[in-house]
Amino acid sequence: MSQDWDAGRLDSDLEGVAFDTLAVRAGQHRTPEGEHGDPMFFTSSYVFRTAADAAARFAGEVPGNVYSRYTNPTVRAFEERIAALEGAEQAVATATGMAAILAVVMSLCSAGDHVLVSRSVFGSTISLFEKYFKRFGVEVDYVPLADLSGWDAAIKANTKLLFVESPSNPLAELVDIAALSQVAHAKGAMLVVDNCFCTPALQQPLKLGADIVVHSATKFIDGQGRCLGGVVAGRSEQMKEVVGFLRTAGPTLSPFNAWIFLKGLETLNLRMKAHCANAQQLAEWLEQQDGIEAVHYAGLKSHPQHELAQRQQKGFGAVVSFEVRGGKAGAWRFIDATRLISITANLGDSKTTITHPSTTSHGRLAPQEREAAGIRDSLIRIAVGPRRRGRPASRSGARVGGVVIELSTPTSGANGRVALVTGAARGIGLGIAAWLITEGWQVVLTDLDRLRGSKVAKALGENAWFITMDVADEQQVTLGIAEVLGQFGRLDALVCNAAVADPHNITLESLDLAYWNRVLAVNLSGPMLLAKHCAPYLRAHGGAIVNLASTRAGQSEPDTEAYAASKGGLLALTHALAISLGPEIRVNAVSPGWIDARDPSARRAEPLSEADHAQHPAGRVGAVEDVAAMVAWLLSRNAGFVTGQEFVVDGGMTKKMVYAQ
Repeated sequence: MSQDWDAGRLDSDLEGVAFDTLAVRAGQHRTPEGEHGDPMFFTSSYVFRTAADAAARFAGEVPGNVYSRYTNPTVRAFEERIAALEGAEQAVATATGMAAILAVVMSLCSAGDHVLVSRSVFGSTISLFEKYFKRFGVEVDYVPLADLSGWDAAIKANTKLLFVESPSNPLAELVDIAALSQVAHAKGAMLVVDNCFCTPALQQPLKLGADIVVHSATKFIDGQGRCLGGVVAGRSEQMKEVVGFLRTAGPTLSPFNAWIFLKGLETLNLRMKAHCANAQQLAEWLEQQDGIEAVHYAGLKSHPQHELAQRQQKGFGAVVSFEVRGGKAGAWRFIDATRLISITANLGDSKTTITHPSTTSHGRLAPQEREAAGIRDSLIRIAVGPRRRGRPASRSGARVGGVVIELSTPTSGANGRVALVTGAARGIGLGIAAWLITEGWQVVLTDLDRLRGSKVAKALGENAWFITMDVADEQQVTLGIAEVLGQFGRLDALVCNAAVADPHNITLESLDLAYWNRVLAVNLSGPMLLAKHCAPYLRAHGGAIVNLASTRAGQSEPDTEAYAASKGGLLALTHALAISLGPEIRVNAVSPGWIDARDPSARRAEPLSEADHAQHPAGRVGAVEDVAAMVAWLLSRNAGFVTGQEFVVDGGMTKKMVYAQ
């Protein structure tokens, strides 16, 4: 800010532009360098041309930077951009969101003034009013957020401010901002709205009649959980007082954090739309689940203020709160069972977060204060990230990272046990999955054939869940297992049947190295990765691993080199895992001969001849059911502690045990 520089055409003409353009360009005043991006000014002070110039700047007689406690070009760019987005005359940035609330009250209230605060506000906001503002003679009373008549009745002659969060943290309660502003103005008070949960992308309280808006920029404005910051916006006459407080007391935003927030604002509208879409899906799903007693999200038609939210907001926000059975213990058990969601009290991040408000964000409040605010021990708050996740626990093809999920609503199953079966869209894998379901297991099927796999899962019924996953990709394995744990809370068994075999025998001379590496990756590296990431959860339940590992035969050509090498290596890996994971986890191999994978009725109608058997010297022709029964037995308690063994299965159900040394 200098009277000696006119950027002219270097600055953008923003008259009449849309929100998204303001989010990218508002507040930027280019320097003589002609930079395109927003510059960062890291300096505590500024130099002056003369002593008279310094005196004029300090006295406010001429515009210009004085000291970065209250004048910094990067911070000012952020302030001007927020003001443009909120429709405010001026904005003032602060070090944190709580500092923004502090600055408003300290700037505009005095001892003897009265402030009305909604009961439904952030725990630290209540602490600030109760423990500190009251100490300096500010009177504070609390009113139910949506009760307009209650607000009107509680206003006194000395009431200076009405302070609300809408939507509230964490219950998503709302107040009719336009109506409440009329109540406040009719009695000479100002309305302050904490717009943190909506941001100006979804709601502009000043246009609805509010006097002042405050934000914790730490949340959605940043969008990635990197920096602390806050901002106050309103009319210039009010903001002049806030600047005076900032200049004296110094709860100042750093230039670096301001620059981060400028970058965050550029994608704010896009992110908020994604946040809202994902939160809506989660809220609708939660509302259908057993064990969930209540869901608090204004996007649900069941929410008592759904219509109000539609009128004054452009979206319903990212925060979904819900109550579970079992009180605090039930809530903690739910939180601890999640695997992808970050357990942290922050929100507005690109990562989905989860917290238990009564012991974190509202933990400093007395029990009666939490009860008055509706913060029960059974309450959980999830701030849903903007990454595309799809509909949880549905058959719609939800996507988590690179993992596609096809899921009917998980049920407890007859015995509560959960098995992960790879290569389960056809053949032996499908037979194993179907057999386990008949014995009461819940089965998560994985395969690369998404279309077939999803159809198979639907056909198998409510205890089947399908994930498209490349078992040789560690990121997909990690995310897939995490999602299984997040849905079921446990994993009891792993069956590795993933296989790549060429249907036409490949001669050694024509064997392609890329094909060789892919076969080894899927058939050998895949089971290793799965065992690595499943082991902690299998160990917790005395679980078991069964690998389909055999040097006896290929799928169609017994002498396929890559297939034989990988399956032989998997047999050795099985023995090694039995030693390293024992005694808590049983690890065995089932080694089938050549398997006739036709439907049982087809096998009965056209039995294989002795000539057919003779074509497969590596092993007698058996049935899928033979292998499935053997795998199910090894996963059951009936097998006792059997580990490190190879079970050879042919048409006669022969068992041959090879003990790990």
